[in-house]
Amino acid sequence: MVDTHGFDIVVQARGSVVRKALRGAWKSATCAPTPTPPGGGTEPPPEQRIPQFRDIPPGTAIGPFSAAGGQVEIPEAGLDATLDPGAGGASLSFGLIIQVEVADPPVPAVAVLDLMGAAGPR
Repeated sequence: MVDTHGFDIVVQARGSVVRKALRGAWKSATCAPTPTPPGGGTEPPPEQRIPQFRDIPPGTAIGPFSAAGGQVEIPEAGLDATLDPGAGGASLSFGLIIQVEVADPPVPAVAVLDLMGAAGPR
């Protein structure tokens, strides 16, 4: 029997298919939830979707500062997936646009932070 490393399903696919699946998970986050049709359906539950926007709650630690609020955006252009044979799977990358309002900023110049970055599991 093939060793699936504890996974229930193992898929063999090209990188273009993995990128398409990642973008589909991102795009589905903007769809309204739909009831599951009789006999099952293909609509992913909200926890399996990648949101374009996520709020940063007040009180979130940003280095030595505390956030008064903010937002993280994952733009579609920032999504990428590449096959990673060394990991036995794929590397995912999410480009991030982050805007944070700093609570009690030490100087007015850091009242709002605009940051760009990247994140991703492997």
